[in-house]
Parts: sequence; structure tokens; C-alpha cells
Amino acid sequence: MLAQSFDVSLRHLRDDGGCVIAVGRSLAYAIWDEANAEWQWRYNLAHNQGDLLGFRLLVELENLSDVDFFQDFDRTFEANTRRSLYSQIYLTRSHGPATLNLRADRRTTFLTTSDVELMQLPEAELRVRSTSISGTRLYWDLVSSMNYFNVDRGGSLQGQYARADVFPTLSYSLPSPLWLSVTPRLGARGTYYTKRYADDRLSFEDEPISRTYAAGGVDIVGPSVSRVFTKPRWGYSRFKHLIEPRIEYAYLQGLNEDTTEIPIADEVDSTPLDNRVRISLANRVFGRSEKSLSSSELGSFELIQEYSFSRPLSYGADGKTSGWGPLVGSLRITPAPAIGIDARVSYDLLNDNLVSTSLTGSSRNPLGSLNLTWYAGFNPISGDRVSSQVRTLVNFLKPGFPLSAGVHIAYDVEKSEIQQQRYQIGWQGSCWSIAAEYRDLAIGLYPTRDFRIVIELKGVGGLPEIRGSLGGR
Repeated sequence: MLAQSFDVSLRHLRDDGGCVIAVGRSLAYAIWDEANAEWQWRYNLAHNQGDLLGFRLLVELENLSDVDFFQDFDRTFEANTRRSLYSQIYLTRSHGPATLNLRADRRTTFLTTSDVELMQLPEAELRVRSTSISGTRLYWDLVSSMNYFNVDRGGSLQGQYARADVFPTLSYSLPSPLWLSVTPRLGARGTYYTKRYADDRLSFEDEPISRTYAAGGVDIVGPSVSRVFTKPRWGYSRFKHLIEPRIEYAYLQGLNEDTTEIPIADEVDSTPLDNRVRISLANRVFGRSEKSLSSSELGSFELIQEYSFSRPLSYGADGKTSGWGPLVGSLRITPAPAIGIDARVSYDLLNDNLVSTSLTGSSRNPLGSLNLTWYAGFNPISGDRVSSQVRTLVNFLKPGFPLSAGVHIAYDVEKSEIQQQRYQIGWQGSCWSIAAEYRDLAIGLYPTRDFRIVIELKGVGGLPEIRGSLGGR
């Protein structure tokens, strides 16, 4: 099928008086497709520069001749499952609490019927983090942007339009005792679009549309209660137990248009959930080491639940609904800085069934790390388990020792099969390093087995990767 191919791989590094100010890499290759009598090509370029006229610059460019390039010429798992390409040129600069972001990007998603392409040419975004007004308890923040979109979602749903958005917020920390914090907030958002969706949402209409709403809420932390235990134990001189309730309420009002006609490009266009409260109760235990004055969190247990005053959050059989969402319990234990145990359970009170459970254990020592995770998902209406998976990640990495290794295995308990195996080994020399990886992936439409070898030389960087496929199962 292939008559000839052409590959170019470059890495570049720019320094100024011994200080690295820009790094990047470039990859391009072309293959002559003898069956179709045409060239198939792909390129990938990345560049990162710390200072360009006061801005930080990031460039990521990627394109190819046809999405079938992945299936025809690259049999790796990532390539076969990729359904999108993303390129961007991004500039950012901060001054005090303000950050200016400039971006031009292009995202192409490959679908079965047609490709979807969304370009921003360009986006200008100004963000101001929460800042005190004249040193008072009153704070303000801002998110604002201006965009010009070029959209092609297939068929007649294609065109260009502009969007302007501004969202300032005020918050005030009410005077209160140390065990209680009350912070109300109020904001207003205005968004203007030069075009709108047609009634059938299959095309654009040359008619502007705007969306405005007011958003308010309050965060209440406390009343918090605590107790200190001074009896030394387990290497700690004292312990502190803290009980801390938290209420977060959000309300939205004043949507002045039918939001179904608003063009959707990103999170700015989504309508936030309104009139909702999130309630949590946390128990935390802290310990102060006998060897130092520092304290660390030894464990925590938290109960979390949401309630919506405007729409259901849980659905049951026979059309039953509830404004209460699942009750979530989260437990974290850290008996030592290098050891952690996390458990999480989500329970549907409407159906009296589990939604999900997970358990994770992790450990680090001078020889490496170990991570074990078990996750299970359930149908909240029937209670049947629909998914269950165990993941194991073991890394051997000793400082000063040239050999490193890693093993990653994912086992599907529900299907009784190994979904993924990954084995890594590396050697660090005085002026060079080599790493090899073998993967066996049994998920997706293209189960594959492949390998990769990476060689890096000091002062030169990485050489072109050696990779290949060992075929599917």
C-alpha cells in the first residue's frame, strides 16, 4: 500500500545567558498512499516561550490530510480512538489581580456523518480575581470576554458570529465571630450575540440576541466547634477535632430571552442551575507532630447533599422525582504523610439504592509508590451493579539509582477481564537516558498491543520515538 514516506522531527531550545526562555518541538511526515494515488500527511508543532513582550506564549498546532490517516497508518490505541484535533496560539499576561488572555484556536471533531469545526479568531478575555475594595470587607471580581466564532456543525448550521460577555461579582464578608463565616454575593451577567439559532436549531439567523440575568447567593461556614486533646500519642503532641457545617446557596433570576436560541460554543453560553442549595457537614482531625510545630490533617469525614427548589435532581420508577440529589459520603485517612486512604459512596435516597462507590489506597516510600483503586457504579432505580473496576499502579523510582520501572493494570470485575496492561522500564545514564513501554489495551473498537522506545541525549533532547504495533487481540 505504501510506496514511500517522508518524516521530519525537530526539537528546539532557546536560551539567553544560560537561562532557557523558549522550548518546542516539531513533527511532520508524509506518506504516499499507493492505493488512492495521493499523499497522506500530518504535522504537529509545539512552542512554549516564557516572555514575549511581557506575555507568555504557547503554540500548539496540529493537522492532517484525513481522519483515516490514524486508522490506515497509525495503529496505536490513542490514534485509533482520537476523534478530534486541537490547535491554538495563546498569549497571557498578569498585572496585579488582573489577567489578560488572548487566544486563537481551532477544534475539529470527526463524527460519523460529518465533521464539526469551531474556530475562535480571536478571543480576548480579561479576568480579575477577588480583590478588596479600598481595604474593606467588600470584594469584587470579574470575568469578561470578546469572541469571534467561525462555526461549521454540518449541513446549514455554519457561519460566523461575535459574542461579548461581562460578569462582575460583589461579595461581602459579614463581621462575625471566628467560628462563623457568612459571605453573601451578588453578580450580574450580560451576553450579546450577533446571531441566533433558528427555531429548528439547524441554522443561524442574522438577528442579534442577548441574555442577561442576576445571580446571587450566600456561603455560610459554621457554626464551627472544635476540641483540642493534649495527650501525646502516635508521635503527635496534640490533636484537634473540628466539626464544620457549610451551606452554599445560589439563585438566578431575570433570564430575558428563550435560551434555546442562544448559540452554544463553550461554558459561557450554558445556563447555570438556579435556586439550589448545597449542604455539607465535615469532621476533620488534625495532629501536631512532636518533632515540629507544624500540624497536618490526619483524617476527615464529610456528608454532602444538594437540593434544588426549581427542578428534580433524582428520578425514580413510575415518574417519581425528588428535588434532593444523592447523599454523598467522603472519608479520607492520612495516618502518615506518605500514606492515604480515600473512600466515597453516593446513595440515592429516592430509590434507596447506591449510585456509586470507590476506594483508593496510596503509599509512597524511598523506593517508589503504590496506588490501588476500586470503583463500582449502580443503576439507582434497580440497584443492579452496572460497572466495577480495579486499578493497580506500581512505580519503582529511587533517587540516585539509574533503573526505574512501572506497572499499571486495570481489571474489569463485571466482565472478568483485564482491560489494560502497561509496563515501563527506564535507565538513566550520565549523559543519556532510555525508556521503553509496552501496552496491551482491550478497550474500545481497536484492541491493540504496542511498544514505544524513547532515547534522550543531554544537551540535545529526545530523539525520534521508536514505536510499533504488535497487532490486536
